[in-house]
Amino acid sequence: MNNLGTLLVKNGKYEDAEMCFKKALSIYERVHGLHHIRVATISNNLGFLCVERGDFQGAESLYRRALSITEQVQGTEHSGAAELMCDLADVLRELGRFDEGIDLIYRELNITKKHDGENSHRPGESHRRLGVILRGAGRYKESRQEFQKALEIFESIHKRKSDEVAGVLKGLGQLEALEGNFSKAQKMFTEALEIRREVSPDNVEDIEKRLAAAREGKAI
Repeated sequence: MNNLGTLLVKNGKYEDAEMCFKKALSIYERVHGLHHIRVATISNNLGFLCVERGDFQGAESLYRRALSITEQVQGTEHSGAAELMCDLADVLRELGRFDEGIDLIYRELNITKKHDGENSHRPGESHRRLGVILRGAGRYKESRQEFQKALEIFESIHKRKSDEVAGVLKGLGQLEALEGNFSKAQKMFTEALEIRREVSPDNVEDIEKRLAAAREGKAI
């Protein structure tokens, strides 16, 4: 049932996927109890569906359950726990609870550095996430520092032309636009767009809209 639910998610059939996940969760709870790692996996899957339909409070509850079980079973510094911290932090950002989300990402970053080292892909992504959530909290100076760290890591791994680099440049462009630095924002968005058109041409619409807004002196 869990595998079928995962397949249905990939095909965009979220309602059918939810039914499968709930059936799988019920079976796992009866067979393994409420605190088994498979229960955490299904809770995480259901949390993802909540995010997709904009139910961030529902997602928070499910992600917290998944994280609690994972930490109990696998330890507080397991890589699986770190991944769940990222998911939960994203939800908290959507709910406007920036400080809680920031704390989680810092915890996740410390775990990730121990597992993967300081200059690998996952710490780079953690720094990017910190840039996003710090920007949302209005902590622009810290946000810029985190985006720059992410950019340095991704450029060292992927060179300049990668989707990861484009994502960080877009984040920096949004930050510049929020601060009213529209010429800098245009530069960031333009470079991000050039890279994205080359490496991921089906995923350019958001950057195009932000670049157009920056040219009009607007931040979106």
